[in-house]
Amino acid sequence: MKKIFAPVCIYKIILKYEPSYFVWSFLNVFTSSLLPVLYVYAPKLILEALTLKRKFKEVLCIILIYGTLLLLFNILNTLFVNKSSLASDNFASKLKYGIGKTAMSLSLFDIERASTAEAVNLAQNASEITNTVSYIGRMISNIITIIGLCCLIVRLNMTVIISMIALVLLKYLFSYLHFRYMAKARTLEARNERTGNYLNGLAYFNPGAEKEIRVNALQNWFINKVKDYRHKMIALQYRDFKYWAIFEAIIAVATTIQNFVVLIILAEAYMSNSIGIADFTMMFSAITTLTASFSTLGDQIALYNRQVLNANDYQKLLVLRPDIKENFDKAVKIPDLTKISEISFEHVSFTYPKSKTEALTDINIKIRNNEKIVIVGLNGAGKSTFIKLLCKFYKPTGGTIKINGTDIWSIPNDKYYPLFAAVFQDFSNFAFTVKENITLSEAKEAKDLNAILSNLGMEAYANKTDIYVTKNFSPDGIEPSGGENQKIAIARAIYKDAPVLILDEPTASLDVKAECEIYENFMHMAKGKTTIFISHRLACSKIADSIAVFENGRIVEYGNHKCLLKQNGLYAKMYRKQSTPYGISP
Repeated sequence: MKKIFAPVCIYKIILKYEPSYFVWSFLNVFTSSLLPVLYVYAPKLILEALTLKRKFKEVLCIILIYGTLLLLFNILNTLFVNKSSLASDNFASKLKYGIGKTAMSLSLFDIERASTAEAVNLAQNASEITNTVSYIGRMISNIITIIGLCCLIVRLNMTVIISMIALVLLKYLFSYLHFRYMAKARTLEARNERTGNYLNGLAYFNPGAEKEIRVNALQNWFINKVKDYRHKMIALQYRDFKYWAIFEAIIAVATTIQNFVVLIILAEAYMSNSIGIADFTMMFSAITTLTASFSTLGDQIALYNRQVLNANDYQKLLVLRPDIKENFDKAVKIPDLTKISEISFEHVSFTYPKSKTEALTDINIKIRNNEKIVIVGLNGAGKSTFIKLLCKFYKPTGGTIKINGTDIWSIPNDKYYPLFAAVFQDFSNFAFTVKENITLSEAKEAKDLNAILSNLGMEAYANKTDIYVTKNFSPDGIEPSGGENQKIAIARAIYKDAPVLILDEPTASLDVKAECEIYENFMHMAKGKTTIFISHRLACSKIADSIAVFENGRIVEYGNHKCLLKQNGLYAKMYRKQSTPYGISP
């Protein structure tokens, strides 16, 4: 992706989510720029009128005009500050929502990488980039104030202005050094924060981990890990504080010296009758304000640099792994997907990133419409990788996967994923109601829901679909067993009513007989659909139209149950070994 100049990138992001922020922010810049000049110049006019002994009406008129302008600008400034703050909050909410959508659309490859979690954490900081407009606004405001105040004191002594310019250059140098340091430190902080999020998730939101911690008396061991994370985070924060404190201490010393010089110059000018008491008061106030404005300008530059880092991190999330993102050719005609006539793997190979061994090698297979196919093999044979490629979680490193003759990577996801309903080995149910877990919606009515549950042997749940799964949202929630959780996931796949059903070893918590019953019921409910079963257990393979046997990433046998038994190869050996203890006849 073409690199965008940081301010342009920042403004584009803000325009995308909350353009009204610019209006209120720039109005705020206008009022806040004039207020300091008004604070400095108006007292001089009043003091001059008093020392020249003008009429009370003239002095009163100056005071009233000053008070009215001051009140008006303060009211407007407060209004604009509040409006821009509200717009900033709206922007932060919308941006975090957008980051969430982006993170959820990333490929499985990205999600499985630790660096992705760091990227998402860092991108969250972009919710603060509305402050960039504020910082730039304040910089502009300070520059306007500085120009105005310089015009008031330029006739006094150029040494004062030069000293203040030197001070701001010194502060900018420190800001730049701190910017470079933060560019490196923020990655370490994000990495440590990822560790902290994981530990918190285990301690409070993971029932399995909670049981392991208690039954194995791991409390002290776990707390020590939490303490180690805390110590590292505190060490990082202390290091940040130390660098910044050193910089601020040097600036404070320089500012004190400058103020000392200014007082000497002003006192000398007054004693030599070069300026009067009114000019002395105005110039001292102007120089004090000018010094603060220079100092604030340096702070705003440092804060602006931080937001540049935040914007860059947001951009990195948006362009994460562009090589596997979909790049659809508009010239390619999307096939009619209302009916799937064939799914084909043509010389498909795949190697996981950073691996030297192929997980799949030269896979060639065709799955016909309405075919019931079982894919079997020992652990690590490549079965689940086969499904991940079919689901577009990964892109083949060789060969092509086609549906109705079209490369699946030429089909947009919003057209592709409705074709599939899947239950994976590491499926996840949600802490919502039973109905929501199955329908994946908040619809009040759910057609055929009770019938699906009954066919899966879950009659007890059929009339309790509004009850919550787990107690996260309701104290009356249920805690399903492992087998019940799997059946809820299977019910979800059936309810989706997609033309292709995939079961990737979802019944691992069930015994072989129970698994076979589930598959038989599933076969009945999947009538008229293409169905793919993944399993290393073979008790129900007899009900399939065909069986593909995987070994070391290759298809080594293919056929139906009887045919493969006659071959007396790997499948026959696995089947006899598994079926004998359960009394299942070949």
